Amino acid sequence: MWFADDARVLRRVASDLALAEACHRQARRPGAKQFVEHTLFYAAVDVGEREYYGLQERWPSSVLRRLTDIGSRIDTDLWESGVYNGYSDAKDREDSVDYPEGAELRY
Repeated sequence: MWFADDARVLRRVASDLALAEACHRQARRPGAKQFVEHTLFYAAVDVGEREYYGLQERWPSSVLRRLTDIGSRIDTDLWESGVYNGYSDAKDREDSVDYPEGAELRY
């Protein structure tokens, strides 16, 4: 289940990064900068969230490094901020779940 969901998310992230990179080259067009920032940030959020749930254990580092390289090439600070936010949001959601006392968690 995780692998299939990772594949769907990574495919969308790769597509978003390709689009953001193409628009970044034409940054002088109206709205291009805002579009690139939005697209890049939320692609990074998706990667950060998946990292919290173990993306690095399921996928080769070369695949993940390629996505990180593209995101960082466009805007390093924005990419890192998005990954951090995605990771911390997933962690916060996980920490805020109250399980009934005595419940067994099975994975």
